[in-house]
Amino acid sequence: MKDVFLSTGPKAGDVLVASPEMSENLFSRTLVFLQNFSGEGALGFILNRPLGQAFQQAATTTQLPEAVQDIPVFFGGPVQSHQLVLMHFIPRENHGFSCGAPEEDLTGTAELNIGDRIHRAFMGYAGWTAGQLEEEIRRGDWNWVPADTVYLQETFGDAPWELASSADHRWQTFRERLPRSPEFN
Repeated sequence: MKDVFLSTGPKAGDVLVASPEMSENLFSRTLVFLQNFSGEGALGFILNRPLGQAFQQAATTTQLPEAVQDIPVFFGGPVQSHQLVLMHFIPRENHGFSCGAPEEDLTGTAELNIGDRIHRAFMGYAGWTAGQLEEEIRRGDWNWVPADTVYLQETFGDAPWELASSADHRWQTFRERLPRSPEFN
């Protein structure tokens, strides 16, 4: 049964969307990027819980390249919530994205390769043991959608969750007409 669920349910790279019916808790109205998902469990990062601070404020080292100092920090989840993790999201075709950890040495002199990447820092992560996420999905706590760069837009406030949780996806037809950078709005 678990193998069938893993082939038809969410997969690594998808975004979990907290159900509007989910009771008020830590995960209410969240979007969680699934970094890993297998029969052994799942690991992800909450995308829409900004902490209102920059990487330089949260980091334990003061020797940071200038390129990473202003990267925004988000609450990634309740597991190891004092651990700071830097991730980059690489835009893909059809507005999707992939995620990984930068390979650059942040304490050295090398500058971070910004390019088209969207960088985020997370305090902690969301984790599920084997079968736990599948049970929460069966219970109706979560839905899932393909990754979309609109879910990484911090200037939209709670709108990314509203978009992802809505059955109305007409907004996607307008995206080609929207400016790529919010400063052009």
